[in-house]
Amino acid sequence: MAGFIPEEIVEQVQNRSDIIEIISAYIPLKRVGSNFKAPCPFHNEKTPSFIVNPAKQIWHCFGCGLGGNVFSFVMRHEKLEFPDTVRFLAGKAGVEIPLSYEGGIKKQSKNKSLYRINELAAGYFQNNLADPNKGKLARQYLDKRGVSPEVIRKFRLGFALNQWDGFLRFAKAKGESEDLLKTAGLIIPRKDRGYYDHFRGRLIFPILDLQDRVLAFGGRVLDASLPKYINSPQNPLFNKGRCLYGLNTAKESLRGKEHLIIVEGYMDLITLYRMGVRNVIAALGTALTSEHARLLKRYVPTAVMVYDADQAGETASLRGLEILIEGGLRVKVVRLPEGFDPDSFIITRGKEGFEKAVVDGEDLFDYKLGLLTSKYNAEKLEEASRITAEMLPTISRIDNAVLKSGYISKLARRLSINENSLLIELKRIKQKGVSNYQSQRSNIPGYNFAINVKEKFLIGLMLEDFKIAAQVKNCLALDDFKDPGLKQIVAAIFRLISEKKKFSCSQVINYLKDDRASQIIAGISASSEIAGYTDKQGNELSDKKKVVADCIEKIKAESLKQARLDLQRKIKLAEETRDDKKRMRLLSEFKNLIKI
Repeated sequence: MAGFIPEEIVEQVQNRSDIIEIISAYIPLKRVGSNFKAPCPFHNEKTPSFIVNPAKQIWHCFGCGLGGNVFSFVMRHEKLEFPDTVRFLAGKAGVEIPLSYEGGIKKQSKNKSLYRINELAAGYFQNNLADPNKGKLARQYLDKRGVSPEVIRKFRLGFALNQWDGFLRFAKAKGESEDLLKTAGLIIPRKDRGYYDHFRGRLIFPILDLQDRVLAFGGRVLDASLPKYINSPQNPLFNKGRCLYGLNTAKESLRGKEHLIIVEGYMDLITLYRMGVRNVIAALGTALTSEHARLLKRYVPTAVMVYDADQAGETASLRGLEILIEGGLRVKVVRLPEGFDPDSFIITRGKEGFEKAVVDGEDLFDYKLGLLTSKYNAEKLEEASRITAEMLPTISRIDNAVLKSGYISKLARRLSINENSLLIELKRIKQKGVSNYQSQRSNIPGYNFAINVKEKFLIGLMLEDFKIAAQVKNCLALDDFKDPGLKQIVAAIFRLISEKKKFSCSQVINYLKDDRASQIIAGISASSEIAGYTDKQGNELSDKKKVVADCIEKIKAESLKQARLDLQRKIKLAEETRDDKKRMRLLSEFKNLIKI
């Protein structure tokens, strides 16, 4: 069996698929003697060198050397795997494929039923949108967004009525079972009994596969209510980790393109499409996966992620982009200006402005390094080593040895770290794997290092007593706190003190963006470490004053010691690189520091 499809079925599909008929649907063929000729669809050429032989049912290009049979042509042109190609051509040839390799005839029948019910739902939603009364609100919204009737038809947009069971009643009237509707994710069980519609009062975006079959739906509200978007739940047809919205419409435009653009929202994609940017797809509210990477790699060498300003730098998003790198794609990132999303940006700046932003997008290495150097102080050894702990796993995923070497050199220069040290760490990643490496680095100073006990204790006292917090602000600088999470908390406290606002633990959390910092506060507030400091007379404040003074003194000493170590490291590196000017400046700084 080939691709788990029985050989006899593959042969039957091939025998019923005339290569001339199939290929001529993609490119114009001209008869030349007993053969047919055309410009090659797989490379640019002026003189046609693509030949199709109907007698042998093969094709060959004398220009680029590619060739094969009807399956190989469709696989290459449609960017399909072999089993999908056989299914694609079987549909055209009228050949039934018993999907025994996917769970038997029962599963084949169930999948067919799901495709049927999805098609029924798509038609129902489209009719709602087209109805003069039912779809008026949704059509007004689309008209306001500049979406033309042609684009509505292209993307098969629809509207779910704001009713609890509008589609359920429609489908049951057509003889469909509640069990099938539930499996397709179109209805949801009630708490007591019965069901209600999954999509209600929403603009509907059918999610299609590469053969334009409806797999699932996305729904967007027309007002400010939340959640803004919902998708069909995963089911036998629909897996968000394998699907990408709009790839069926983008695939034709990707021929000859070097990159594909990824956005987050359905409307972002549709606006870009109607403005003339066709090489665009959308993620489905989930992190990018290796399946996505494999799919995109068939079409282009480069993926360009376009972020809203408030999306940029999300850890989960960065991990997804690194998976694309691991899948062999080059990745660029476009961070739009504050207040813009792809939709509003292209409307404001036009197609040329948007395409310029794409061209100017940052390589993922530079983008991530920029985020980390804005978050951590690369001048300090612990924080520089924290940056390397984040960057090296990214570099390790790159397969190209020249690029990998270049990134190591760039990272060493940016952080003033010896290149050989980075290579040693990179080798460890290769030996242990990315996840094991990151896990082992979690308790090493400078690599996601453990919280400084004195810093944590002092912050606990600051959160309990405004006067202590004010005292700490007068005695210590923000950079005296080494742990990034603790530093965020202190920054929030210092800000509240400057604004002369009283605060509690829960109020400080409102000023934090990082979940880890919030978790630290919760841990401190639940801890007994800061309780019980009283003398024999029960004078708790007196003891706390002594404890606070002791903590401040030790934190200052540690900060000074670390600053000296950082300067010594930079002086040594300046000596190794023979940068005398920099060495003299650093020596002067060091002399001033040791006088303190």
